[in-house]
Amino acid sequence: MVRHHVEIFLEPGKGRGLRASRSGKGLEPGTLIISERPYCYALLNGEEENHCHYCLAEERQDEKLLVCPGCTTARYCNKQCQKKAELDHKCECRGYRQLMLMPYHLRLIGRIIYRQHVRKVETGPLDPLNDLCSHMEDLAGSFGMDSQLGHLARIVDKDVIPNWAYFQRLFGKVTSNCFAISNSELKDIAVGVYPQAAMLNHSCRSNSIATFRGPNMEVRTFAHVGPGEEVFHAYVQKGVTTDRRRDDLMEKYFFFCQCSDCLDHERDLRMRTAKCPNCGGPVLPNPESRSIYEKCSRCEHDEFDEEFHEKIDTAVEYADNVVTKERRWCNGLEYELQFRQNCLLEIDKVLHEDNVNTIRILVGAFHAAAGLGEWRQAIDWGLRLERGLRQKRSIPSLTVDAHPR
Repeated sequence: MVRHHVEIFLEPGKGRGLRASRSGKGLEPGTLIISERPYCYALLNGEEENHCHYCLAEERQDEKLLVCPGCTTARYCNKQCQKKAELDHKCECRGYRQLMLMPYHLRLIGRIIYRQHVRKVETGPLDPLNDLCSHMEDLAGSFGMDSQLGHLARIVDKDVIPNWAYFQRLFGKVTSNCFAISNSELKDIAVGVYPQAAMLNHSCRSNSIATFRGPNMEVRTFAHVGPGEEVFHAYVQKGVTTDRRRDDLMEKYFFFCQCSDCLDHERDLRMRTAKCPNCGGPVLPNPESRSIYEKCSRCEHDEFDEEFHEKIDTAVEYADNVVTKERRWCNGLEYELQFRQNCLLEIDKVLHEDNVNTIRILVGAFHAAAGLGEWRQAIDWGLRLERGLRQKRSIPSLTVDAHPR
């Protein structure tokens, strides 16, 4: 793992973070600041049968993955990947089949304790995870945590289980510091722990983005970062309303975000823009009651009945389901394009093109159309996206729709 052009700092009341080196001209957009292989990683549920468990490459039609004869569960591209994975997999092999049946965060914790059982040097003061925050004060007494760890302890080999206090801290560190690993199509396929990247603090108006080459992460800036300025990463989806971002951050990371985007109330109102039923113009919600809409800025229509508000709620729920719900029974860009097209036909009736839910659907539709070579459609949607993103101004990485960290 390598850090470039950034330094660690510690600020009272805020904690640790990364900032641009104070000497020099700062960081230009596109600057590589972190390149890191995960300390440990695990495929997500549903991805374990069609990806290499070492390099995460997807199975090709003309070349089937090799199956580990021991656990009959781990799969590899070839003998080279199988050999490279041997040091860690040899210990976990007996319990790997059961481990892969567990939720992704538990299979990741399981792989870590197997790894540390083999690599004794990584325990104690030399544990690479020592500096990660465990949030034990927030998780203390959590029945959910102890219940899940108890289930994991019944699955893994008894001789690798650490003492219970360490087990609990490891749970907090993994669930609060892991990153989703995506493929070239920005689909999440795995999750990993990256100690260097975990030093990045959150901002909804972030200035860095992570990309992946297999399990290897590269973090680059996408905006200018001045000398000594902090580099931020977005822990949650940026393309959702402030209350939802804050709820996600509080639930997963135990803090109430006060970044510039969360304090920009006008921006949040624009993200909820509806379409006037009279002229199709933009209608913003009332700042005091965001579920109630005011008069149209174009024709001044102001009669919005209960049916109007119900249609908005239905459209928002529909768009959110298309973006976030996993569709295991369909596969491929053709299906994704069809889902997005159908959704746009419905939500365009009630949501204005400035509405963030419309933009979220357009992002996926644009990628699917471009991936299929449907260039005319991709250009049309790209032009709509350009206008919407220009209105939002501070959502430059809306293309990354979901990255659990």
